[in-house]
Amino acid sequence: MSVYLAWARKIREGDWLSRSDVKPYHSWQQYIARTVHDFSRPAEPFDEQVGRRMWSHWLGEENFYEDPFYPYFLAGVGALFHEEVGVVYLIQALLGIASVALVMCLAQLLFDSTVALLAGLLAALFGPLVFYEALLLRSVFNTFTGLLTVILATLALEAPPRRRLCFWLGVVCGLSFLVQSTAFVFTVAVLVMLAVRFRRDRRAVGAALWPLVLGFLIAVAPLIARNVAVGARPFGPAAIGPISFINQNAVDAEPAAGGLLSRYAADIMNRTDGHFWPAVVETLKTHPGPGSWLYLWARKLVAFWRWYEIPNNANYYYYCLYARAVCAAGFTFKSIGPLAAVGLLLALRRGWVGVPALVYVATGMATSMLFLTLSRLRLPYACALIPFAAFTVVSFVRFLQTRRFIPAAAVLAGVVLAAMVLWKPLPPTRSAIWPADYGVGNEIVLRLAQQKAAADDIAGAIRLVEGQLKTEPDTLRLLEPTTNTAKIPLLDAEICGSFAPLHQLAAQLYAARQDRQRAAEQARRAQILRMVDAQWKASQRRPAP
Repeated sequence: MSVYLAWARKIREGDWLSRSDVKPYHSWQQYIARTVHDFSRPAEPFDEQVGRRMWSHWLGEENFYEDPFYPYFLAGVGALFHEEVGVVYLIQALLGIASVALVMCLAQLLFDSTVALLAGLLAALFGPLVFYEALLLRSVFNTFTGLLTVILATLALEAPPRRRLCFWLGVVCGLSFLVQSTAFVFTVAVLVMLAVRFRRDRRAVGAALWPLVLGFLIAVAPLIARNVAVGARPFGPAAIGPISFINQNAVDAEPAAGGLLSRYAADIMNRTDGHFWPAVVETLKTHPGPGSWLYLWARKLVAFWRWYEIPNNANYYYYCLYARAVCAAGFTFKSIGPLAAVGLLLALRRGWVGVPALVYVATGMATSMLFLTLSRLRLPYACALIPFAAFTVVSFVRFLQTRRFIPAAAVLAGVVLAAMVLWKPLPPTRSAIWPADYGVGNEIVLRLAQQKAAADDIAGAIRLVEGQLKTEPDTLRLLEPTTNTAKIPLLDAEICGSFAPLHQLAAQLYAARQDRQRAAEQARRAQILRMVDAQWKASQRRPAP
């Protein structure tokens, strides 16, 4: 999110072509650069500037690091409202509401008003959609443009083809491409669907395809003009593509881990110089055979459908520690997934009207299998699946009302079977909330509270710290090592070091307010957590047996 803001700031300062595109330099990027440097030029010194130059070469000086629509949107809002991110959140909230309306519209097109009403309710209470509305990420834009594309494609398949409708379909497809370049897969699929649908009439095929292509080219014309001006490929994809493919498709990839660094990444980046297709070839070579990468892609497909909202810098379950009411009243993919899986099967016989939605979900699964299986990337397709989930519920009720008990039992059995497969719990070594999520949140609140304390706002600092300590797991909050047998899970032990400073600051703040009893309690909690943190760190240094 900070990269998007920095990029938008550069645009507002006059770099309209993004010649000095802001590229991040994360710790994993530093590790890859250092590894390659130590192998290829061990005698030369290495520092951050050397690492940045290496990544700039691999990614391409003139290429966009990410797809460009969202940073330019942020730049426009920042220019009008002096970088007030609250306005961005408001716009995204309105887009979220509009996406709910699109879900209802899609359900009405596919089914009927009863299904549409239930689908709208499910979408309005879909927790991940609410979550991503309040983050500086493109997920809500991706959802809105994706759903709008599906609806327009559904209408465009009606005979005879309407040129104006196909033109606007092309425009929306182009906007979707600018938001997320993987949307191009669905654009190609739309062209194929239209060609097949009107294959018996060449004039109808032309009337459908040429306006769509024209609309798409008009929408992406700014991207083409910019890339030509700076010397990049006209339709050049995001520069992050090669390293993302390596990390998510090498033999050691873990689909549900949210983008772990592959141990092959440094070697492949060095040998392929960061070029996409050579990187693809070398990545697939890490597998012992076709069966290995087919098995990996099958695991990715399961990860796409599983209940878990896979985090990547932003964790829905950590958000629920604050927005308890929203998450308690809302639905997640855990509810939508099994119902939608059965709904897709029930909707297979609905003819051309259901094809665009089915193909859209299929392209989402395909791109997830090729790249990342993250919650924020699944969001558009999860919303497109909501009408099918609602259709399952309505169909089940209608079967019962008409005393068709065998179909009702089949639907119920299908949902139960899907839930058994998709609700598989996380392994014991993994938690829904990662230690880094706790650590980042605690660090932010610690610094803000320290700033308030330095400004003599002791009450404000206490409110911040007390609110943050409510996110502390019960295993830490209730830990009382009165005997030598007190134990907590390793995942909780790992976060003790980030909660201890909060308790220590709370002790200092209560002491400043002459509340000696609370100060002593907080100082004791800090001491206990520091002891556990020391034990955990010592266990990490201990050699494995």
